[in-house]
Amino acid sequence: MSDQAQEVPSSGASAPSLGRFMTSEVFELVANDDVRFYVNKDILASKSKPFREATSGTWKESTDRRIDLKDWDSDTVARLVEFLYVQNYPYPDPTPLGDPEHTDSGPEALQPTDETTDSGLDPSRPLTPLSECLSKYIPPEDDAPITDEERLEDFDPADYDYEDILLAHAKVYALANYKSVDTLRTLALKRLLLALSRIHPIQPASHISLNVVDLASYVYANTDHLVRSEEPLRKLMSQFIALNFAAFQTEPKAVELVAKGGDFVKDIMAKICRRIPEPEGGIAIVGRSRKGYISGIKVVYGNFAAPPPDRVTEITGGDCNISNPFQDPHTIWLVPEYTKRANDACTGFSVLRSRITQYSNQNLDRTHGGYRYLVPQKAAPVLEKITEVSLVRWLRGDDPDDDYASKGYDGMSGEIRNGDSDYSLHLMWKTVKTRRA
Repeated sequence: MSDQAQEVPSSGASAPSLGRFMTSEVFELVANDDVRFYVNKDILASKSKPFREATSGTWKESTDRRIDLKDWDSDTVARLVEFLYVQNYPYPDPTPLGDPEHTDSGPEALQPTDETTDSGLDPSRPLTPLSECLSKYIPPEDDAPITDEERLEDFDPADYDYEDILLAHAKVYALANYKSVDTLRTLALKRLLLALSRIHPIQPASHISLNVVDLASYVYANTDHLVRSEEPLRKLMSQFIALNFAAFQTEPKAVELVAKGGDFVKDIMAKICRRIPEPEGGIAIVGRSRKGYISGIKVVYGNFAAPPPDRVTEITGGDCNISNPFQDPHTIWLVPEYTKRANDACTGFSVLRSRITQYSNQNLDRTHGGYRYLVPQKAAPVLEKITEVSLVRWLRGDDPDDDYASKGYDGMSGEIRNGDSDYSLHLMWKTVKTRRA
């Protein structure tokens, strides 16, 4: 399947004026399969300090006008070269299962199931959501082009293999990191985050779990451990596996990777240990729920009728799929996340409407072309912490603002879906008062 490039408008700050670069001398970039690419010197120098040093002075590369990239395949080098000129790179779509060109690295036709594996971890001590774990490395506003997150909507992980697209982004990241092409590194990291978000959560014994193990093997073999902070791609990789830990416990290739030890095991264990249950009696049960306080709401997408068992329910026993009755082809559920720490607990939820994507939140309205988010509020001075949430639907024309208290709730969000039905949908919550914020 051929690579496809997104049409991404370039900002004036990041797009070079190509005319002034095209008259500079040409250098040869050589990939590991001896495929050669020809790039203007000034283009190379403008994007990377290592390239700038290699194309100037008395270095052998400068004299020969040849830069060997023998550790990289020609597809990855081609993506680098295209980015240097147009600030974008093409990448493959996921491959349909059963495609004759697709060679699976594991057993044929392993399909996701509805069975879940007990990981033995405490769900009330959640890890940082995948969408937020890279906020330090991907600023909300940067010069790297934003990829179209809707591109992967039509590629259901149950029907498509994601190995090619995951490895394509990881290889681009590794090469950009090696040559210090910072904007390309950020773009590849963003695109890999979006692809992993599309396949999350994964099912045990599925072809997707094999894709992720192959990706982890590549990432840890081609990136370096950092002393003062986590290497960004390693952080994303280990966070994803920790969040989906149960899916890998019976995967032979995952067991083999763990058996090798090294940085991969250290990173995974550091995250898994945060979720090991506290000893009995070590933490007092708080509030009205044995699970603790609510620290956030996770948005779970699907296109099937099997809701998550821990989903937020509707108080009248109605449908808890928040896309019903909004003529939405996807099912969307809300799943509470818990904590035992009062200072990590939510004090309310607000609804954010935006014309652009917010990577730190999960879109409630992705099929309508807009962006709507349920944003947790964690006001430090507030002592009332949320311990229970429910959905409620009101017929339009009724005024729900004064009615949630009569139902035994302490607060309510604004409307969390577009107003395209006869009903409005809201999230309500109950709180307990704590001794400290």
